[in-house]
Amino acid sequence: MKKNKVRLLKEESEYCKKNNISLILTDSSSFPITIALETGIQSIFLGNFTWDFIYRNYAKDDSYFGNLSDQLQVEYGFATEALILPFSCPMPTFLEQTNIGLVGRKPTLSKELARQKFGFKDDTTYILLSFGAYGLEGTQLQTKNLTPSIQLIAYGVPGIQTDGILVPEVSHYPDLVAAADYVCTKPGYGILAECYYAKTPILYTDRGDFAEYLYLVNALDLYFRSAYIDLTRIISCQFEEVLTLINTIDSMTPKLEIKTDGEEDVVSHLLEYN
Repeated sequence: MKKNKVRLLKEESEYCKKNNISLILTDSSSFPITIALETGIQSIFLGNFTWDFIYRNYAKDDSYFGNLSDQLQVEYGFATEALILPFSCPMPTFLEQTNIGLVGRKPTLSKELARQKFGFKDDTTYILLSFGAYGLEGTQLQTKNLTPSIQLIAYGVPGIQTDGILVPEVSHYPDLVAAADYVCTKPGYGILAECYYAKTPILYTDRGDFAEYLYLVNALDLYFRSAYIDLTRIISCQFEEVLTLINTIDSMTPKLEIKTDGEEDVVSHLLEYN
């Protein structure tokens, strides 16, 4: 693995020199920062977490991850600048860092127009299962337990069953997020950003032993209408209790707003290096 990294560092550095690359933007690996250092150019980190933080969580089981985390932390320190996204985790000390606005995919339609596009009915509650390739693989959801007023929808979930689940044609996923009444997911930065722009509440479940999870849950508490649901209840399609909770408890309402349009922040910082 170390030999591969040395080889890749040499190849990428030579590529940067040959093609007159003057700046590297990384989301959110430390290795491109090392390439920039080797090439003698500047680098910008962009992200809400660094991998040294993620790997250090596993050092309790294997010291290898502690050593790897130490190495990555050093690499991050050579970044010229860091642009920190919302929902951020603890990070290494950067030479210069700036908290920027939210970066994420936005719907092209209003909630009303999005629901019309997908043919959603006013008397039905639509719950979008947003799990990507993780969390529901090989799982048979017990859709027979759903009440007639609840319809599960999904798109881009590998192997998802069609029995009891609507899988519509989708050209722009954030429009489906906007059309849904709720998104049910294992929290990650991307889906949180999409839900924030679409103003769609979130039903979230566990993500296992992953260090970012607690910080994303804290973000859900601060910025979203959200509620926790156990994975077994998702599989058994028992949503009534959590829907009652999210619609009746005052604490489920957002407490703070997020600065949006982080893309503009990124572009303005990039132009400073031009």
